[in-house]
Amino acid sequence: MENHLVILAGSNGLIGKSILDKLIYKDSVDLICLDLYAKNLENKFKNLKNKKIEFVNVDFIEYEKIKKVIDSLDTSNYSKISAINSVYIKPKSFGKVLEDLQPNEISHHIECLLTSSIYFLKVFVEKIQSFQKGHLINFSSIQGLNAPKFSHYQGTGMHSPIEYSACKAAIINYTKWSAKYYKDLNIRFNCICPGGVLENQPLQFQEKYKQDCTSKGLLDPDDISNLVTFLLSNEASTINGQAIVIDDGWSL
Repeated sequence: MENHLVILAGSNGLIGKSILDKLIYKDSVDLICLDLYAKNLENKFKNLKNKKIEFVNVDFIEYEKIKKVIDSLDTSNYSKISAINSVYIKPKSFGKVLEDLQPNEISHHIECLLTSSIYFLKVFVEKIQSFQKGHLINFSSIQGLNAPKFSHYQGTGMHSPIEYSACKAAIINYTKWSAKYYKDLNIRFNCICPGGVLENQPLQFQEKYKQDCTSKGLLDPDDISNLVTFLLSNEASTINGQAIVIDDGWSL
């Protein structure tokens, strides 16, 4: 049985917590959990036996801090190293319509949503490129593939901002770029494109959204973490460079 180290970036987020709950009980999987406040989760798992799990606080906007954390990881006992980047940095000014966005806000939003993601890609590949096997799972969105359905937002006070769609589309593209560029390193790169996830959205939005789906509408985090655990398994070993949609038919 191979020893598998999984680096979970964004462990404290809505999806990250669901992924953590799935992986924590998998045999032969050790975990490094990274988030701005990752150590807040330590008490929840302090009595867990026969499982190596570490929580490290890190700011993903700061390249040198990410690099320092990843470079310091002891990966010598593992035959496979995977990383899941479920980080979602949401600036305070996020959600404005384009007409109200200031240039500095646009730059900052792109730094949070895209630049930080490429930082993580760079330090991860540099760390594990000499290993036998590796895998990076990124997170994009259905709005990285399709234009928003703006009618869903009318009357809700919500908005789907342009920089979110632009950055999520870019994440899909650089995931494919990475799969081809690093094809000789035995590292896989895939990207999950989820639909909307249920998180206290106005009922009006939930109902409109569901009308464009086939059954469920907004997803639960577990719908997405189930896909993550499959992609990490040996059964998914030939899936590489893909943007995998999970959206209950929203994009049909």
